[in-house]
Amino acid sequence: MNHIFLLSLSNHALSQRIAFIQGHWHQDIVEKAYEAFIAEVERCGLNASQIDFSSVSGAYEIILQAKVLAGSGRYGAIFGADFMQETPQAAREGQIDAGAKLVCATFTPAMHSYDNAYCSKLFLLLKRSGINFVSCPTESIHLQGRFDTYPKRRGVTRVKELNAAGINVCFAEDSIFDPWYSLGNGKLLRTLDFGLHICQMMGYQDFSQALSLFTDNSARTLNIEARYGIEVGKPASFNLLEGEDDYSVLRTQGEVLLSVRHGEIIMQREPAKITTPPLAWLM
Repeated sequence: MNHIFLLSLSNHALSQRIAFIQGHWHQDIVEKAYEAFIAEVERCGLNASQIDFSSVSGAYEIILQAKVLAGSGRYGAIFGADFMQETPQAAREGQIDAGAKLVCATFTPAMHSYDNAYCSKLFLLLKRSGINFVSCPTESIHLQGRFDTYPKRRGVTRVKELNAAGINVCFAEDSIFDPWYSLGNGKLLRTLDFGLHICQMMGYQDFSQALSLFTDNSARTLNIEARYGIEVGKPASFNLLEGEDDYSVLRTQGEVLLSVRHGEIIMQREPAKITTPPLAWLM
């Protein structure tokens, strides 16, 4: 989800009341955006009592509510947070009429539709925020842009560009055999393969660091770096993959040979054995 610093607001805007409008879908996730927003407000020396909170059904209702609140003349800034990809474009349209500064946090696949000028500004703010991105390429390529005519949008956030900008991004799969993605099987090497192709990350430098997209980067996202990795004093939890390096594991889709959790082996794979019948015609 995108995070915008309050420091971009003018002193006049900060002296007025601030509205925060939250979408209801995936409320447990979106509430984290509100909690982070309150923390940022207080970090900037403002009082949380300046904020008027309201909850609406979804993305478009956020814009309708924002226009109503902006029309009252009471608000210097209006913030919206939801879990739908449509919000950013609707938000920019709504801001034209709103008269107050409108900022939105939304599901990251929307970034595939942003124009480059907007993204260049956004990347600076995202890097300052220290926010992490999680991209689900198999679900996104399936669900996003499916009603487009050609050319079709890919629907995956700007993983390559985020990575180049020094913003932490990782791959994941959040659908295991469900209506959103019926082919989900939890095999992250397949997710990685899809993601690198979709994001056009097909250079050797991309391959040589590919596994970091669901190992080191994911640990950073989950804030478990202090106990992650193979080091003395850390939990002995790891997976041993078949292959010599990131490239060979990715190319051959290497199997998990050994899985250990807290020093206990929970899975060990026997090497595959291939047999062929006698080639009688060679005799």
